[in-house]
Amino acid sequence: MKKYTLVVLVFCFSLLHALSIDEMLEQEILPPSFDCAKAVSDDELLLCNHIGLMIEYENKLSAAMDNFYSSYYRIVSKHINAQDKNKLRNISKAMIKERQRKVKEELELTDLPEGANPIIPALNAVEMMQDVYLAYFQKITDFIYDEPKYEHIFEQIFTRNAQEYYELIQTSDTLKTIIDKAAKEGLVDKRGRLLAK
Repeated sequence: MKKYTLVVLVFCFSLLHALSIDEMLEQEILPPSFDCAKAVSDDELLLCNHIGLMIEYENKLSAAMDNFYSSYYRIVSKHINAQDKNKLRNISKAMIKERQRKVKEELELTDLPEGANPIIPALNAVEMMQDVYLAYFQKITDFIYDEPKYEHIFEQIFTRNAQEYYELIQTSDTLKTIIDKAAKEGLVDKRGRLLAK
């Protein structure tokens, strides 16, 4: 009985600290998963809000997505064998390359229509980056489910309702929806990092 009471108390305590994605983005600073002092590529500079354009909300949202994706990658990586770690690492390397490529392409668009807001390429770049995070989050999820021996990892991460999260990940058109649900259910910290170990 004491163990059950403790579990209920821990669950209730975690919900007290739960927040929505919008509350997360209200923070003064929401850094991505890496050291912004070392940011050099356009995608990293956007994530760190160092690109010189005032799109703070979108940059913070992208940083939260970066934290969510990176923590997911790290958790999964801890629980798989060495051969599969290489496969997972290749997924992550491909994500970084695609993120860099898409951001660079969007920021290099210079032939905007006359009178167009010059911030449009940066907003498009952020949107492309967010799409990449979702696509590769889905790829990691597919990787887990393609190997039945790893499905338990997903269930440990999304303890509240793994099947519901799986369906949401497969059908969502934005990672924001998934992060918001996880935040409201106390599965992420205030930076968007998954709490599972």
